[in-house]
Amino acid sequence: MKSASSGTPYAAELSSEALIARIAAAPRARTGRRKDAVKPFIEAIENSDLAARLAGILRPTPKALRLVTAILDHSPFLSRVVTTHPHWLLEALVDQPERHLEGLIEEMTRAGAHAADDTAIMPALRHARRRAALLVALADLGGIWSLDEVTEALTRFADHAVALATEHVLRDAHRSGRLVLPDPNHPGRGSGFVLIAMGKHGARELNYSSDIDLIALHDPATASVAEGVEVDALFARLTQRVVRLLQSRTDDDYVLRVDLRLRPDPSSTPPCVPLAAAYQYYETIGQNWERAAFIKARPVAGDLEMGRRFLAELTPFVWRRHLDFQAVAALRGLWLDVRTVHGDDEAISGRNVKLGPGGIRECELATQALQLVFGGRDARLRGPRTLSMLKALAEAGHLPKEARKRLSEAYRFLRTIEHRLQMRNDEQTQILPQQGADLEDFARWSGFASAAAFEKEFAARTSQVRLEAQKAFGGSEVGSRSSSTSFTKKELAAKGFRRPAEASRLIVGWTAPPERPTARSIKVRDALSALLGDLIESFAATDDPDAAIATFDRSFERIAAPAELFSILGESERLRRLFAAMLGSAPRLAEAIVQRPHLLDVFIDVRSLSEPQVPRRVASRLAARLAAGTSHEEALDLLRDAGREEWFMAGARFLGGGLDGAHLGAAYTAVAEASLQVALDITRQAFAAEHGTVNGSRLAAIALGRLGASEMTATSDLDLIIVYDLPDNAAASDGHRPLDPVLYFSRLTHRLITAISAPTSHGRLYDIDMRLRPSGGKGPVALPLAAFVNYQEKEAETWEHLALTRARPVAGDADLCRVVASAIRRVLSRRRDPARVAGDVREMRQLLASEKGENDAADLKNMRGGLVDIDFCAQFLMLANAANQRSLLTHSVEASLMQAAAQGLLAKVEARALVSARALFSELLQRERLRSTEASPTNWNDASIVRNIARDLGMASGTALARKVEALRAEVQGIYQRVLG
Repeated sequence: MKSASSGTPYAAELSSEALIARIAAAPRARTGRRKDAVKPFIEAIENSDLAARLAGILRPTPKALRLVTAILDHSPFLSRVVTTHPHWLLEALVDQPERHLEGLIEEMTRAGAHAADDTAIMPALRHARRRAALLVALADLGGIWSLDEVTEALTRFADHAVALATEHVLRDAHRSGRLVLPDPNHPGRGSGFVLIAMGKHGARELNYSSDIDLIALHDPATASVAEGVEVDALFARLTQRVVRLLQSRTDDDYVLRVDLRLRPDPSSTPPCVPLAAAYQYYETIGQNWERAAFIKARPVAGDLEMGRRFLAELTPFVWRRHLDFQAVAALRGLWLDVRTVHGDDEAISGRNVKLGPGGIRECELATQALQLVFGGRDARLRGPRTLSMLKALAEAGHLPKEARKRLSEAYRFLRTIEHRLQMRNDEQTQILPQQGADLEDFARWSGFASAAAFEKEFAARTSQVRLEAQKAFGGSEVGSRSSSTSFTKKELAAKGFRRPAEASRLIVGWTAPPERPTARSIKVRDALSALLGDLIESFAATDDPDAAIATFDRSFERIAAPAELFSILGESERLRRLFAAMLGSAPRLAEAIVQRPHLLDVFIDVRSLSEPQVPRRVASRLAARLAAGTSHEEALDLLRDAGREEWFMAGARFLGGGLDGAHLGAAYTAVAEASLQVALDITRQAFAAEHGTVNGSRLAAIALGRLGASEMTATSDLDLIIVYDLPDNAAASDGHRPLDPVLYFSRLTHRLITAISAPTSHGRLYDIDMRLRPSGGKGPVALPLAAFVNYQEKEAETWEHLALTRARPVAGDADLCRVVASAIRRVLSRRRDPARVAGDVREMRQLLASEKGENDAADLKNMRGGLVDIDFCAQFLMLANAANQRSLLTHSVEASLMQAAAQGLLAKVEARALVSARALFSELLQRERLRSTEASPTNWNDASIVRNIARDLGMASGTALARKVEALRAEVQGIYQRVLG
């Protein structure tokens, strides 16, 4: 950087990268004031050479002349800087602004590093700050730097100033013998003292005259202090000294105003908080607003590695795996405070651009609310900068692109106006001038032709922010929430409750003393009271309000986290209505919510409900969730959570009409198949870490039953057979605890079974049934491939081959899966005596009838003319004819029946009848499984249930549905008799 006396070039010699050559804009001069404020400014410069050089570059450059004129005209602060130090102006104008910033920071750092005491470092810091303030103002007002570049420059200077002051006091404490630094040349390293930047400083979004929010922490276990020195008192004094170096006003002004009040419990804690105390505070009583504040946190001075570890440890506090609506509610409370305190006054004059309606705070709160909603699952949304996060939210599909555009443009506009306000007198103000000449002048300072033009733009931008913030916080205005906790029978009847007296009794039972265990906490009672009116309205909006409220009552005592559930429901009308609909139509889904309220998270990301649930896509989503796991156990817990959410999503899509029964079965199967594969991968990896691998070995999981047929329901378990294949010379595994190959795969399979089926605090993935393996429930859990194939070819009975028609490899090593699939197909294609097969099938059907019954019309699976009869028809045709018609070999019963008709093995009208009956029965079975819970099985004698199901299926009445089922049953029975004799 050239000084004023080193031959600064005139305009003709300036680089195209110089600030003066890049000026693209300038504020307007004050109305009615002199047009040439620069002339008297230059004439007042005592150094004639300096004056000549300034005049020489300004006069030929109209934009630069207008820029300096505006500064002299509108900003008393900047006017004082340039009139007191005109060479600073010259140096800034002729240098590249980015290089100039680096240069002044380097000069400040050199001066500070050699400062013997506070009186030496304080002027260096303050001179650098005023030079930086002038440079940033020129680059901002001149249209050279964007808002991001302006705030980054302000933050960069602040970072270096704070770091320099911190290093100075640490170095001085080391020299005095009070503190022993591991590396005096780099005082912060290993010092056990760190400053965490919060707010706009932490986010690299500092405004022009901003306070900086810092949290000071020290770790007594890391810091090395002299004997007799009290560590807490030492670091409290060091912190106060850093603050004094930065914010004390001298003849050279100040550097930065510092606010330490974001530390834990600032009214009762010292300026520098011990690390352990900070951890304990945030882990036990940390507030939701503090979670939002830590979105923008980063270490800036001192022991940076210690600061990074601290923030990493706080990640679970800030970013919950599940959406915590209580945190969003806290932000919503701050937003409502803005609305309540500042009201809806449309006047522009005197408006607070930060806290006023549609101001900067509303924009930031709306962004942070969306981050808290989605950032727990998507690390891309955890950034501190508002504009970057608006872009990321839009790219992730959580914010409409037009909304992102409106919010971003408004945010840039408002932040720029904030800077213009603060540049005038270097004050931390966000208040617009009152009407009159002052507002007119400010409008021109901000680049507008008039106050009217400015007011029009300001009103448009803030209106956009208000609209988008209202959407982000659920569209509710102040006072819109219902708080009624009692309802008369007449009111309930008017809302559609058929048994209003019973409904009233249930409501009273939730809230009136003596409280039920779920509602004994004041926090829970308050949340329930705030929610109750809206919840009853949601029940009333369902097809069966009485069923919804009764199911909720039965579930009341089993609510695992009542405060969380009531908070979630209280914040979203959409979620209340979905929950109420599930209570009425799918109690199993509602029961899942009661046990895990955060299953409702899937509805927050509307895109998730349109994501296809096929094994590959589900496995990809599961794997993405597992990326956060740090251990085998944590990965399995994450899998249990994510798998349950996928299961829940499938049922919710079915309930909302997005899937029919057949596609729901496929979706449930995709979730199970993907969960099995991921669980197997996790288990094999952990097992190999302990026992190694068996070289050349392969493993495959064979699905049977509903998993194999891709027809799972909400309650299906996994029918599995595990097979493995070994090379001829297989040796023990190669880990530090080697195992014989047979024992290796036996224990690995047991580990897999435990991973999938063991009950944990995160629930279980699935129950597993392995009784269809050759040895039933008594033999080894994992079979050699050769033993499995040999058994199927030589020993298996017809009923086992009936089960094999649904078998398919679904997880494991792909090449072995192909071998297994080929072997199964070969077994099923074997030539058989049709009469013997028919006899075996009839015998099997009689055995099932004796065990499970066949006369209950509500048992869609086992009733005569039900799903079992249809499936036995298809399986018989397959086994009896596959030797000649291999096209019959498909896992889809419907496809197999239609193929049998195409081959002349079944009349087409009969095939269509069986397919039609199976479609309806499967649809009803899926609904029955979703309606039934362990505590309350579906009552098919309840006319209201049958009526509602009939309506969902597009039928006129429950009677019409019952007649349809009976007609199809009779038709299926007739076909069964004709096919099997």
